[in-house]
Amino acid sequence: PVEALSAGARGAGHNKTSSREHRFPETIYVIGTSHVSKESAADVKRLIEAVQPDNVVVELCRSRAGIMYASSPEEDAEQQQQKDQAGMLSLNGPSFLQAAIRSLSLGGGTAFLLRALLAQSPQLSAVTGQVGVDFRAARAAGEDCGAQIVLGDRPVEITLERCWRGMDREEKWRAAQLVGNTMFAKSNRTELQLQVGEMASKVDVYEAQLAELLPSVVEPLIRERDVFLSLTMKSSMAVNGCKTVVGVVGLG
Repeated sequence: PVEALSAGARGAGHNKTSSREHRFPETIYVIGTSHVSKESAADVKRLIEAVQPDNVVVELCRSRAGIMYASSPEEDAEQQQQKDQAGMLSLNGPSFLQAAIRSLSLGGGTAFLLRALLAQSPQLSAVTGQVGVDFRAARAAGEDCGAQIVLGDRPVEITLERCWRGMDREEKWRAAQLVGNTMFAKSNRTELQLQVGEMASKVDVYEAQLAELLPSVVEPLIRERDVFLSLTMKSSMAVNGCKTVVGVVGLG
């Protein structure tokens, strides 16, 4: 998104040719958070203020960086609507066409379609402003102390493509049903926010349910991204030669 780029947030910049001269950070702090918890947001703020890092790595990619700039209670209704629409998985940025081309090039047609469908989900739209309070706290605290904000996650398009490619026919059918339920379920905003809060407090339970329903998704959705994030915090160009890094990642 334009805001993320203009504010200085950058990608991890993994590059094989730079590895010979890479210098690891001296200290890396990793804080596990709930993306909907104000307590987690407060913990993130306290940690960043205490250690004054050079880099703050967040569990977001360029396509989801708008979550760090979601609406706040002080903004008027028009501003909130614009930012909520630019939040989760929507195609946003200086040019819709450029964003669409980038998304297609990263994940292909299937991932692009999944992302477009999920971006239109009323359920996801209803909780956009609630999800990511930890990332918004990380951005604000990082900017206050002069830290560089690093988008440390693998592009969502690649993750969606790998999830879809790894599933067998039966899993793909179940996944399609889940997407359909997300698109057409009739729940009001308050109910959805309560559901999200409940899920955040039972991460292990929902991960086990996911593994039972879509076992092929666990590897690309969770384990591979854990490895990617750890490499971003330690070995990416963004953290080369810096002293202190704080990583803000979801629990689980």
